[in-house]
Amino acid sequence: MQQNLNDTAFWNGIPRLLPVPGRRAWLTVLAGDEVGRVYSLDEGLSCLGRCLDSDLVCCDPQVSRQHIEFRISPDGRAELRDTGSTNGTRVSAQEVTGEWHELHDGSKIEVGGTLVLRFSFRDLADERFERELYEALTRDALTGVYNKRYFELRFEQEFRHAKRHHQTLGLVVIDLDDFKAVNDDWGHAAGDHALRSLAQLLDQHLRDDELIARYGGEEFVLLLRESSHLEALMCAERLRRLIVSADFSWKGHELCLTASFGVATTEGQTYESMQKLFIDADEELYRAKHAGKNQVSGRKPAA
Repeated sequence: MQQNLNDTAFWNGIPRLLPVPGRRAWLTVLAGDEVGRVYSLDEGLSCLGRCLDSDLVCCDPQVSRQHIEFRISPDGRAELRDTGSTNGTRVSAQEVTGEWHELHDGSKIEVGGTLVLRFSFRDLADERFERELYEALTRDALTGVYNKRYFELRFEQEFRHAKRHHQTLGLVVIDLDDFKAVNDDWGHAAGDHALRSLAQLLDQHLRDDELIARYGGEEFVLLLRESSHLEALMCAERLRRLIVSADFSWKGHELCLTASFGVATTEGQTYESMQKLFIDADEELYRAKHAGKNQVSGRKPAA
């Protein structure tokens, strides 16, 4: 869809596309850990940052808690300003300060040195296509929760951020107990139903800052931002009980599901790599399995 001259205004001699019905301002991630992700910009003010209270939440560790403020005017004028970020903002290689800076269709925004965004006006069909493409890349096709690829990206981001800012990070590894019996007794369709139902149940009972992903097969992982060891154990136990009490019926047959949980956190620990944190959580999972299943294991290692 192209705009005609009536849809174009000029600012300092530079053409600026005005919004028309069905088109809105948005941002596309061109470089960084979440390439392809899109953010819609509503009329008025919007803030982009790592803080969960931001209008546009970005998990890149180089992005400040409140990094950029955008302003979209009713006449289509789009502007941004840096809100005093640690790592700075640039638009088309020009440094942006606390003063409002004009954006144009196609402007490239460098945020924090690693994240690159493209600003544009698009219609709803374009936006829907981009969102569906991004979802296909980051979501597990069967369960709808995040996939292993996205988890690994977020795990690396959150680990680096927690280490840099001396914050805690919790990791929980979940594995369904004796799940092979479900497939053997009722078929793979029943197994798929059980995995979908379980994933949706867990996702619905997590906080906004807690991330769940399917790691593979019947194994899931949770990332718990700024979680103490005790809080991570309590979260895992709450979810374990939730699974035990849930109804996973399949065509009139009750599927009795339980799961084992392995918990590890960075509280009081000095982890040099995220792989070691994952290994510790995985070892705790095996402790739970060997201790009889359907339980949580998360011994806090000695510092």
